[in-house]
Amino acid sequence: KLMIRTKNRPLPSGRMHPSIALYFGLFLSFLAIPILTIWVNSLTGLLAAIALIVYVLIYTPMKVRTAWNTTVGAIAGAIPVLIGYTATDGLLTDWTGWLLVGVLVAWQYPHFMAIAWMYRRQYKEAGFKMTTTEEPTGRSAGLQSIVGSAVLIALGVTLCWLSPGSIGAIVGSIAVVAAAWPMLLAS
Repeated sequence: KLMIRTKNRPLPSGRMHPSIALYFGLFLSFLAIPILTIWVNSLTGLLAAIALIVYVLIYTPMKVRTAWNTTVGAIAGAIPVLIGYTATDGLLTDWTGWLLVGVLVAWQYPHFMAIAWMYRRQYKEAGFKMTTTEEPTGRSAGLQSIVGSAVLIALGVTLCWLSPGSIGAIVGSIAVVAAAWPMLLAS
């Protein structure tokens, strides 16, 4: 509601009442976790519960407390890959699933730092603690974007070794590094 970028979404704009969103979210959560546990497997249900807890109870409150929210949000956003992976075989022993989680976590840095940089004034005015509001020169955001992209390239190379169809991760990461470089050099 405090940001131009998000004020027209259903909750902030008033098109959806907060209690409806809360009850619907609780309903889906309390329905999905047992369904995954009973009809898929217990590990998948557990991961869904962990993703829900991390996202709702840890990541969301962190947005106004610390710029580390990006890291916690990246982890919360990557857990669904493991949910899907464990739904297929019920195990966490396959490296491919973990590498895909790594791809999503690493990708969040260049992705979100670009958004945080673009809307840094709105985030600051709304009271959100982001890298770009805590360190407004852009150097930290640029560095995080480049490191995230470098990790993404390494993961892409590893995935290509396991599955040659993953070359797009490398090409995309190189393009993101090129785009993030000017932020690192900003004064």
